[in-house]
Amino acid sequence: MIGIGTQDTLKEAQAFVTRNKMKTPRMYWDKSFDSWDYFGVAGQPAAILIDKDGKPVKSWSGFLDTKKVLAEIKKL
Repeated sequence: MIGIGTQDTLKEAQAFVTRNKMKTPRMYWDKSFDSWDYFGVAGQPAAILIDKDGKPVKSWSGFLDTKKVLAEIKKL
């Protein structure tokens, strides 16, 4: 799993990982917001699950239900 941070802090990302008992994902920080353009993200909050080939398989915008996101991750 890879996280791309643009507006969240590293501390917030680490808290999410700890709270959800996840293996620590690799995090990348994109201050340029190029990743938003690439994936068509219009605003936050947003999440995109990407398969091993780099193709988006599921996306959310607005409020993120953590349980639903984690359920989708387990399906991959």
